[in-house]
Amino acid sequence: MYEQINIVLTGYAIRNLMVLFLMTISVWDCIGMPPAEIRSGAILTNTDTVRTSAYRDSARVALKAGDYRKSGYYYAQAARLFFEGGNFKTYIDMLRFEADSYRRAGDFSLAEQIAQRSIEACESYLEGPQLQSANAYHLMGIIKDYQGLQDEAIQFNEKALSIHLQLSGKPKQALGDVYNSLGVNYLNRGDYKRSLDRFFEALTIFQEILEADDQRIADMYLNIGTVYIDLGKYQLAQEYMEQELAITTKNMGQDHPYVAETCTNLGSIHAQLGNVELAKSYFERSLDIASRHFGDNSPYTIDAHHNLAVLYSDMGNNQKAIDYFTSARKVIAHNFGNEHVEMGKIYYDISQHHLKLHQLETAEDYARQSLGIFRNILGDKNLLVARSYLVLAECAKQQGDQEQALVLCQQGLVALVNDFSSDQVNQNPTSIDSFNPGTYLSLLDLKSDLFYQRYLENDNVGQLELVMSTLRLADQLTDAIQREQVPFEDKLNLAEQTDFVYEKLVKTSYQLYSVEGDDQYLLTALYYADKSKASILKQAIAEDAAQNFGDIPDSLLQVERNLKADRNYFRTRIATEQSKKQPDSSALRKYQGNLFVANRTYDSLILSLESQYPRYFQLKHHEPELDLDQFQAMLSGQTVVEYFYSDDLLYTFVLNDTGYDARSTPISENFQELIISLREQLSSSGSQNEFIATSETLYKLLISPVENHFREGDRLTIVPHGLLAVIPFDVLIKPPREPTFNILEADYLLNRHPVTYAFSISSMEDYQGQSKQWQSHFAGFAPSYKQALLVRSEELEPYGNLRNELAELAYTEDEVKAAATYFSQAETFSGEKATETNFKSISGNFQVLHLAMHAIVDQQNPLHSKLIFSQTQSSSPDDGYLQAREIYDLNLNADLAVLSACNTAYGKLIGGEGIMSLGRAFAYAGCPSIVMSLWPAQDQATARLMSLFYEGLSSGLSKDQALRKAKMEYLATTDDLFAHPFYWANFIVQGDPEPLQQPANRNLIWVFSVLIILLFGLYIILKK
Repeated sequence: MYEQINIVLTGYAIRNLMVLFLMTISVWDCIGMPPAEIRSGAILTNTDTVRTSAYRDSARVALKAGDYRKSGYYYAQAARLFFEGGNFKTYIDMLRFEADSYRRAGDFSLAEQIAQRSIEACESYLEGPQLQSANAYHLMGIIKDYQGLQDEAIQFNEKALSIHLQLSGKPKQALGDVYNSLGVNYLNRGDYKRSLDRFFEALTIFQEILEADDQRIADMYLNIGTVYIDLGKYQLAQEYMEQELAITTKNMGQDHPYVAETCTNLGSIHAQLGNVELAKSYFERSLDIASRHFGDNSPYTIDAHHNLAVLYSDMGNNQKAIDYFTSARKVIAHNFGNEHVEMGKIYYDISQHHLKLHQLETAEDYARQSLGIFRNILGDKNLLVARSYLVLAECAKQQGDQEQALVLCQQGLVALVNDFSSDQVNQNPTSIDSFNPGTYLSLLDLKSDLFYQRYLENDNVGQLELVMSTLRLADQLTDAIQREQVPFEDKLNLAEQTDFVYEKLVKTSYQLYSVEGDDQYLLTALYYADKSKASILKQAIAEDAAQNFGDIPDSLLQVERNLKADRNYFRTRIATEQSKKQPDSSALRKYQGNLFVANRTYDSLILSLESQYPRYFQLKHHEPELDLDQFQAMLSGQTVVEYFYSDDLLYTFVLNDTGYDARSTPISENFQELIISLREQLSSSGSQNEFIATSETLYKLLISPVENHFREGDRLTIVPHGLLAVIPFDVLIKPPREPTFNILEADYLLNRHPVTYAFSISSMEDYQGQSKQWQSHFAGFAPSYKQALLVRSEELEPYGNLRNELAELAYTEDEVKAAATYFSQAETFSGEKATETNFKSISGNFQVLHLAMHAIVDQQNPLHSKLIFSQTQSSSPDDGYLQAREIYDLNLNADLAVLSACNTAYGKLIGGEGIMSLGRAFAYAGCPSIVMSLWPAQDQATARLMSLFYEGLSSGLSKDQALRKAKMEYLATTDDLFAHPFYWANFIVQGDPEPLQQPANRNLIWVFSVLIILLFGLYIILKK
């Protein structure tokens, strides 16, 4: 995990001897006054009043321009005059403003002196709780924070907060400022929960009393975004940071020092997301702004130097990393000394840099220096202390000192978890509450590895049990992380970061089963193998069920649907604007601001529902254990095969209504390459011999170990893992084959079993028993692309017209019309009627949705994958490109979606979730069954296959049986030229394979009616 420690800074300094000289005079003038002079209480003259106003106005102008020393000078002059006039409250205010100016300029020692004088003046000349006293304590808290003295900072800010809370009816803005400062204090201590609580307290106050574009609100967005960066919630952080940047640039301009800090944070986000060049550009822009305003030796260049050092370290550029680490150290030493928290942060990141290079002694030396600084300043209970122990533990592990590594891990856990203090390495915390869940997971991960190493060395099964208990705690922590309300992108990122927990749980459980022979461990392995899949999808299904059965009023559910629609609208507007050659920046900012508000409103609504409707919360967050007996009882005539693979082992679990079993099969390093090769061979009608050889090899690995559990005629449900989701199992060929082999004679798995696919075992029961109501049965879409940009690929010419070229598709209209004939109630939308707007408006009203069209898969950003509808010139905000992101927010009611387009089952692989395909988006939106394609669909062959599929479906077959029948009939009537699986094997059934809930075919309805009449007549005859 890329553990960046961000410095929360809001101002910059410049070295200017003349300003420094003037500032020194002003300090002696106002803080050197004896108390007797202060008490003299001279009255300001009219001339003095004019001068004080001029000084204050000049100070404000300098402050806004970022010239903080000049601002401090002018505030000092105003303070002196107010002091001479006996206006003590305003005098104290001016002292505070002066101190804050020098704090912003980075001169913390001088700022502290002036702030202390303001506190002493408050204690001497003010009675009872006064706003000036609260403000003085607050400023000292800010200064202590910048000095790295968090405990002292919290003490001063808590005093300020106590005074503010006594001043009922007084202005609340200063109270918001104190909450903000406490948020910063807790952030710098690594206590993110308290930090966020304080920041949101401040934001609530500011939003009540200030305009939406006030700079204080922007500052809160920045601080909240900073917390989310450290928590690994990068999309959420980016939303806050971009909103802050829009307000700041509007208020301050593009080149203000505040912009530099935002650039640093946006750079950190993009560094975490792997956007290296973009991150580097943000860091360099931040450094440029800070250097031009305040010089290269300013403390406010530290952040940019530090971040660039870490970025170059991650890029493997050792020299650049060392150069920037060195420059950051020099600036910290000059401004803060060698024992400051910021120096500890630099030492920590340098230790990580050397750890990556396996320079263990150097890494250990820097980690111990960082640990010493953190413990001395922050105490033993702190995130930064825990992170230093983590680096030291990793160094000890790589040096072969497992026991010392365990001790250091334990010390890290003690530092990280508030209510945990045991130094016994066999003991784990009982709470998942900590300063930082990411660091907590890293410590548990390392500790479990060390226990496993113990097991390998002494063959003591008790060590495996310790591995298991440590990983179970990591599992609880993972559950808590995944339950949080965050944007979809963050859910994906968190799922990928925590996926290792389940891999280790499956491996350890199965190993305990092998050693102990206890079936309970086998079931535990199956449970975690299943839990590792489609976690976000399962949350969405649980959310849908919770809304349906959670006692929420229809009016609130409609509000939720409206907010989803608003979010889609603004996302579409943003995408449309960004696609222009010259985007309108003001319009873009407006839509981004609207989306930000819609997202926050939606988040607030969901949190409110969880709070007000306990049953909704319970259903949404309930994580049921696998009831094997109940699950097996529903498997009559059906066998489920679930896969899970690690670097060296393939685990295959098989279940039916008569029992269960499992196998672990050694796999080589090229296992995933073998899977990719098969898909590539299938996605082109190339060499049959290569396809056959690869198919047979995978049959031996995937099917042969458990084939003895397959009964004749069984319907197979495959629960794939990782890349296994990109191949159709029904084309795996059983060896051996005859020497005079013809591909039409291949012994495909298809020949013996219908095959369907499930995201997980737990998802197979999620849609059971849910009754649905539709206005009609079938809706088919076949767009026209006459107005679209026609793109053809020379590589694809041999296969005819494919559905991944933006060209007219000759067979799609006939395809949807043919499918519609099998339904008693059907509507088709072809040509100009097949628009995105029409689809969105009717998609919730039909039992079956059939989309025959082009699709584009975005491998880098799967949420941008899209189905392409007819392009129109209407005023609708819809652009004709239905993105996966938009599909996720739809409320579908269909039993079946047929995505008759290219690659609708293909996409980016996300650890812990699976293949992020367009088909998965439909499942997320509430559709329990999807027919989708694994590679480009040949137009003519697809139209024929779909006609055969609906023919089987209308006869009452289950979806998997209907698709198998269609494929086999296709093979039976084709020739050698079109026998390659490229033409017929790309479509699969994902999800619920059962027949449609209601008979659809008009002929069947007629036959059923006649049968009823005949039976009634027979009953009358027999009765006589």
